Amino acid sequence: MRHSPLLHLSLTALLTACAVTPYQPYSGGVGFSEVGLTKTRYEVLYHGTTGMDEGTAKNHAITRAAELGKQNGFTHFRIVSSAVREDITRSAEHDLFPRRPWTGETQRMTEWEWRREQELEASRRALNTRSTSAPVVRIVVDYVSEDCAACLSVEAKLKEAVDKGILGGTR
Repeated sequence: MRHSPLLHLSLTALLTACAVTPYQPYSGGVGFSEVGLTKTRYEVLYHGTTGMDEGTAKNHAITRAAELGKQNGFTHFRIVSSAVREDITRSAEHDLFPRRPWTGETQRMTEWEWRREQELEASRRALNTRSTSAPVVRIVVDYVSEDCAACLSVEAKLKEAVDKGILGGTR
């Protein structure tokens, strides 16, 4: 069975539109931000999404550093320092129905029953707690106008980001 080129093109466009890239300015706990420390030194932070690996998050931070270099007229940059940490979020699910519904009557328990009830409630809360983690990358870069042994090319990093689909081809 042959498919029309138009169908193939529309499916490709649909899949591309559905793919959400987390490369964006910081908003809602995800994205990049930067601080200019001097005219030639910047600190770039990238907050990744849940489940993102550290390498991808670091690549997004380096991509942002390359964009800043291009905006400021530099051709090369080097990473002075980098650090990665995990941003851990813990949440507890609440039960819609309590174990003992409210009857309006006072309950009398022995101290042993009260302690046992507290232990049961603590174990239920522990079972209903979920943790998620997301990488946070911090890099500090120095911009230079010429190549050096430890330098990265602004243009090469931007081309690499376009090839990997991090950036659109219009940047």
